[in-house]
Amino acid sequence: MAIVSYAIGGGERGNLIYANRPSDAEKIAKLISQFLPSNGDPNPLNQLSELCRAAVHEKFLLANLVTKGCGYHFGNMPDIVRENVEAAFANGSIKFLACTSTLIEGVNLACKNLFVRGPRKGVSTPMPESDFWNLAGRTGRWGKDFAGNIYCIDSDDKSVWKEGVPRRRTKISVTPTFSSVLRGKDTFMEYLASNLEVVDSKRQSEFEHVASYLISSRVSGRPLSSLHSFSKLDAVYQAEATTALDRICEQINLPPALLQRQTGISPIKLQRLYDLFASNSERIEAFAVPDPSGSHSFQEYSDLLYRINDIFGPVFGFGRQPSKIAPIIVKWMSGLPLNRIIGDELKYQGPEADAQAIIRNILGIVEEYARFKAPKYIAAYSDVLHVYLEHEHPEKVGLVDRDIGLYLEFGVSSRTLITLMGLGLSRTSAGALYDEIVFSDLDREGVRTWLQSHPLESLRLPSLVKSEIEQKLFGQPSE
Repeated sequence: MAIVSYAIGGGERGNLIYANRPSDAEKIAKLISQFLPSNGDPNPLNQLSELCRAAVHEKFLLANLVTKGCGYHFGNMPDIVRENVEAAFANGSIKFLACTSTLIEGVNLACKNLFVRGPRKGVSTPMPESDFWNLAGRTGRWGKDFAGNIYCIDSDDKSVWKEGVPRRRTKISVTPTFSSVLRGKDTFMEYLASNLEVVDSKRQSEFEHVASYLISSRVSGRPLSSLHSFSKLDAVYQAEATTALDRICEQINLPPALLQRQTGISPIKLQRLYDLFASNSERIEAFAVPDPSGSHSFQEYSDLLYRINDIFGPVFGFGRQPSKIAPIIVKWMSGLPLNRIIGDELKYQGPEADAQAIIRNILGIVEEYARFKAPKYIAAYSDVLHVYLEHEHPEKVGLVDRDIGLYLEFGVSSRTLITLMGLGLSRTSAGALYDEIVFSDLDREGVRTWLQSHPLESLRLPSLVKSEIEQKLFGQPSE
């Protein structure tokens, strides 16, 4: 891939190479970089290299590659890094960019040449034709290039292209998830009959979301016939599904408002969590969400993740996985910079460890668990606990921190950091600026007042971080 891409792309800008995995993207970009001369000094890409080191880690491979005009791009990277890599590719500074499936998930990158070889989504799933043509649409976009090229490498090799190379674009019908789930009558009815337990694991979240929405609607008194997708079902199916849903509703004793807030999570499991709290009424303090700044927070959050797994299934992985990701979640919500979190793990693993693999792993844990699953499930846990305490122990509602989901989603816990991110800064820029501020409780006006007395040019911040601050807080990019 690397040799062919360079041989064809040469010194031209706009070369995208599709990689099946982040590690493949790194390898391809690293190989291409060997063909490229150094851009010398001063190098306009030095600022991007500086940002990569500051936002991720000194050992982040991308920091070295971008100075030669090539790089890679995958979804778990910090937003500010991805956005600046995309901008450098768009303006031609980066001529070769290896990308994963983020290309077909909303990232708007146009190119002149696209190189693909047996494209997959993930490790083994062949890319659907619809996604292939989505990729193809990146080439030769109006206003960029008059024409684009798609190079399918080893196109005659059946071991590479297991389903052959797509030759002709066909119309693809898009079915909303809600309708898709309901159309599978036998499977959906089996799911309802199992008390929302038995379903194909690959579609678990889809079924859970649809069922929770229907149950929430039913408990709230909303007629299911008023739901468009449900109203399209035949009368017999509607009646059978309504009966099954009513049987489940009889087992739920939670407020409708809670079910509406937690749409997407099984009401049966939410009820099971409530019952767990009720059965431990005399020691309910032991079930509070721990303070991440506590001296035993790693172990306490590990226990919390295992408890959530017991109720909701293996959302935080199997075996010892919860105990491995708990410290990262704690560090993230405490506001530690990503480069510090990665640095701690590199130090723990030792000098012989694969630094790039560790960086990818930490980025993946932060994205999948710290920024998505932890906010979703720990917030749901706190919500159910708050409802239980309101009903049974109103004097103890202070045990629940209602902002826990916010801390997890943004990876911050001080008011100043939350204010900075609320103003539009990425976590990277907010954290870098916060390191220059001694106050932890500034609101928007306080932040702006502080900046007026501390000019950006006087602060030790990466150049691209200063640019983002200028753009987000003052409406204009820095020079």
